[in-house]
Amino acid sequence: MVKGICGLCGGNCGMEFSVEDNKIIHVKGDKDHPISKGFICPKGRALPEIIHSKNRLSKPMKKDDKGNWEEISYEEAMDIIIQKLTYLKENFGSESLAIHTGEAGVGKQFSAYARRLGQAYGTPNQSSAGCHCHLSKEMANKMTIGVLPSPDYGNSKCIVLWGYNPMNSSPYQMMDINKAINNGAKLIVVDPQETKTAKRADIHLQVRPGTDGALALGLIHVILEEKLYDKDFVEKWTIGFDKLIDLVKDYTPEKVEKVTGVPKENIVEAAGLFANNKPGNISPGIAIELLTNGFQTARAISILQAIMGYVDVVGGAIMGSPAPLSSLELEDVKYNKDPIGISQYPLFCKTYNSAQANIFSDAILEGEPYPLRAMIVIGSNPILTWPNANKLRKALETIDFLVVMDNFMTETAKMADIVIPGTFPIERYEVWQGADSLGDGIVGLAPKIIESEHGISEWKFISDIAKAMGYDEAFPWDREEETMEYRLKGIGKTFKEMMDIDYGYKYRDFEEKKYEKNGFKTPSKKVEIYSETLKK
Repeated sequence: MVKGICGLCGGNCGMEFSVEDNKIIHVKGDKDHPISKGFICPKGRALPEIIHSKNRLSKPMKKDDKGNWEEISYEEAMDIIIQKLTYLKENFGSESLAIHTGEAGVGKQFSAYARRLGQAYGTPNQSSAGCHCHLSKEMANKMTIGVLPSPDYGNSKCIVLWGYNPMNSSPYQMMDINKAINNGAKLIVVDPQETKTAKRADIHLQVRPGTDGALALGLIHVILEEKLYDKDFVEKWTIGFDKLIDLVKDYTPEKVEKVTGVPKENIVEAAGLFANNKPGNISPGIAIELLTNGFQTARAISILQAIMGYVDVVGGAIMGSPAPLSSLELEDVKYNKDPIGISQYPLFCKTYNSAQANIFSDAILEGEPYPLRAMIVIGSNPILTWPNANKLRKALETIDFLVVMDNFMTETAKMADIVIPGTFPIERYEVWQGADSLGDGIVGLAPKIIESEHGISEWKFISDIAKAMGYDEAFPWDREEETMEYRLKGIGKTFKEMMDIDYGYKYRDFEEKKYEKNGFKTPSKKVEIYSETLKK
């Protein structure tokens, strides 16, 4: 048995792999892993079937003029890509190319490699899966408390799962939730559906889809009306509380019931339960992020948590920070054009130095704000995951050049000019991060469990493009291990040292109320209930 990390999602669940002749025979959860503690989901259990699927791509593919596919060598595929990228840059400018990494790149190193390639090429149109989810919630919390916090379930007295069902999506988290419930914690579930988790809740707020923001403001209304908030924390550590009072005064339980469909008695009861069982925390799920008003809804939920003083305390919302790995961002990058989306989504584009992929179709079809003529898509299936699929399909049918790197012939890959077979996380080294049950920050280096018999590593693909384009200075490494060695310098560790640590390196000890030393990571150093940044 070989110990490693699943890596199919961002859960970083520890696994034990049974390997014979470079084949995964069997997997099971690693009970000693500090984060997942032996839990794995159905997708993780199916890892051998996924990795060794007969449907996996194994050769680069090129579409001919008649739309038929033919296998080509990796070298030929690279020659075509380099010729196209060189032609594009010389004739239409570097901004005519977009590079997108999808869900498969979330928390994975190749997303940072792809960004570095885009910066070296000179395109501002680098994007990720965060264009569609997660980053709106993260940005909302950054605007409010300076960081997206993590819930300390195990020590909480009231847990709110808001559009989030870890019983299905993150089973290892349920162990800490169950521990808290067994110790007397209350559970509130906000979900239109009566899930198994909702059936276990003390209160299930069965909200009408899309009205979560009104529900959050209604809960705040009750807490302010009954003076259940943390007065000392609010007076010392927030700005804009007076404006909050004015904002929520009309969101009475009666009005909110009409908007959300949640009975007013349940709204009052839930507010009291959350306020009187200290400390508590709220976990907004992806359902919040996908709302048209998702950003402001996430802001309201963050404010609800903050005015109770449940920020950065044991059992509350922990304000952690990622491991300080050496950055792969190039310095002093200058672009000829602003990223696509800067006029419609200025806060997003400036916060993440990113384009907004949701409107790439406009640039392809209508040339707004300027023509987008080529895309490199790595680990993403936009036709199934991006909004307005019909318009996107038309755009990808029209685009001059499309390269897709994936493990399977997805709906998006079928539309490409060139398809490159990729790898799964267990076929390469990967950095993983998380926090243990004590809130201590952990970073680990997941080993390569097997050699890929199908794909080309994402690092090699990206690095080969960079070197062929003459960007050797931006990509001075010959092997991915050297790149990771550079990354790990940020925590004072070498590649070899990290490979010898089974369960990660503790880079941060948990400390309560860090804001008392340096304030919050906001312009005012306080919780910004009212944000001057958003006003601008």
